[in-house]
Amino acid sequence: MRFPLQADPHAAYSYVIPSVSPASDHVAFTVKGPAPYAPWTSWMVYTGKAQPFSVVGKSEIAPDAGNVNPWSGAPTAISAPSRDFTLLVLPKGVDQSTTAKSLQAIPPSNVLRSPSDTSGGPMWLLANRVYAAFPGYNRGGSGGPADSPFPVVRAVDYTTGESIPCGPLNQLPEVVQTPPTSPPATHTPLARNNLVLKNGLPFDRLLSSDSSAQGFQFAPPNPKGLIVFTRPPLLPGADVSAIPPKDNCAGYLGTPTPTGQISLIRMPHVATYFDTKRVTPETPYVQNEADFISFTQYGSAVGVYRPGTLFTTSLGDAELNVDASGGSTILVWPRSLGAADRQKVVAYAKEHGFAIMRGGAANELTTANLLIRMKGASPTYKGAYAPDANRTGVPCYFGTVQQPAHAGKPWSAVTGTKFAASPANLGAGAPQGVSGSSSELLDGSLLSALKAHIRSTGGSYSAG
Repeated sequence: MRFPLQADPHAAYSYVIPSVSPASDHVAFTVKGPAPYAPWTSWMVYTGKAQPFSVVGKSEIAPDAGNVNPWSGAPTAISAPSRDFTLLVLPKGVDQSTTAKSLQAIPPSNVLRSPSDTSGGPMWLLANRVYAAFPGYNRGGSGGPADSPFPVVRAVDYTTGESIPCGPLNQLPEVVQTPPTSPPATHTPLARNNLVLKNGLPFDRLLSSDSSAQGFQFAPPNPKGLIVFTRPPLLPGADVSAIPPKDNCAGYLGTPTPTGQISLIRMPHVATYFDTKRVTPETPYVQNEADFISFTQYGSAVGVYRPGTLFTTSLGDAELNVDASGGSTILVWPRSLGAADRQKVVAYAKEHGFAIMRGGAANELTTANLLIRMKGASPTYKGAYAPDANRTGVPCYFGTVQQPAHAGKPWSAVTGTKFAASPANLGAGAPQGVSGSSSELLDGSLLSALKAHIRSTGGSYSAG
């Protein structure tokens, strides 16, 4: 799926898409199984227009009797084997106390709500996200050394608690029905814009990215020579920690990257994250500044996740090459860069310890967009993007900001410390960047320009 709906390759996204049922059908859903072997997960309900409707985060999930929530901290090990849970998805307006006794026993913290009418579309989505699964497990945090199954979703009659057939409710086309977390059998991208749901609606309409909407996925243009990150408004399919979000924003930062120039981006302090490579059978979950952080490039061309190579279009956690000061510099090279220049640019980046990734492509539908995701941010971490009682966060830009310029607000209407991620609102966690030619990189002037730009905004190249 095109930006902003593309998955992070460090994660697994699994979906159930049922039709909205009339109240007289008494349809609810249960989710039962083990918690994933990962530092972060969530379950979320979206409307048929892919707008957030209900959410349950990892720490809110009450375990089944005799089991543990692996994210509860010491003395519970995050890889504890007894980790089963049960969720209930009830139509909006149904009182849980009127349901079957077996469903009443499910803790209220484990209850999600689904649309009870078709105002948001004839179907809805139940989405599970799992990030940074432990080594040896699949991206959904299942399988692995524990041979852990993926949770099972069942349709039930909420007045009796008995199972009912799922088939008539399922809106996913047969072509995309594969076991959760299983990779595609082919590397050929699936043309989802050509898929039709069982109710006859095109898949793109469900995701609100109609291909006829020119510039639908353009990010606000950057000032010349700068890479400025902003926080987009709540977009279809966006992940949020609460319903509704406090400021109606998506939970990540984004910026367009130039397709003909090198982008050099610095995050003086990378949030400390849960290191899955150091997990032992006794390791408890510890709330770090974040559970996971990544940079991922999108656009009109296909990107690949090939960690450790210059062709990867995503970097997460240790792949960011965090330096001794706790920061990271990321070099994004354009696809238009010739082989000879590319060799020199890569050698320069490696010499300086920069993380390297390939840039994206642009067309009439999308810019080459770079997203930063931060999952499971601590409520006290001032570098996190969403505002709370401890931090200002980054306000999102509102209104139309599509390109060409005449289609919406000019950049001057949304730039500056009010809307851009800067040291003023994120401290040393603010990502900032510059762009230029390969010759400017190789003679050191681009790095000097980056340091000067960070100083001009009140920050420092190295936080340590």
